[in-house]
This record gives sequence, C-alpha cells and structure tokens, in this order.
Amino acid sequence: MNGKLMKERRKELGMTQMQLAVAVGASSVAMVSSWERGCTVASVPKLKKLAEVLGVTMEQLLDDGEGEQ
Repeated sequence: MNGKLMKERRKELGMTQMQLAVAVGASSVAMVSSWERGCTVASVPKLKKLAEVLGVTMEQLLDDGEGEQ
C-alpha cells in the first residue's frame, strides 16, 4: 500500500489522521498510521472510501512503487 501517497494527500487536504479515520470509518488512528507506514493494507471497502476521500484511485493507493519495471 502506498502510505507515502496517503500521507501526502491527507496533509494536502489539511486532515489529521483522526479526521481521516472518522471519514473512512476506520476503528482507530493507529489503523490509519499503520496504513501510512505500509505495515498493513486496508480492506477493499476502506480502500474505496480512502480513494474517494483522498481524491485518488484505488490503484494509486495499492501501487507501492515496487512493481516490475
């Protein structure tokens, strides 16, 4: 999961991790932090909501930049 993109877009939108957690229905700020650090991947419903809130595609969120070149 592209946590760097998530964090950048969240900050561009002036959102805190708490605000993003509430907007996507995440159970905690720790969950958002885990996504941004790339430790875990959000569920498909959460990915859809994240993409909507952050104004990016699900594909962008899932692209960690480590794919084939």
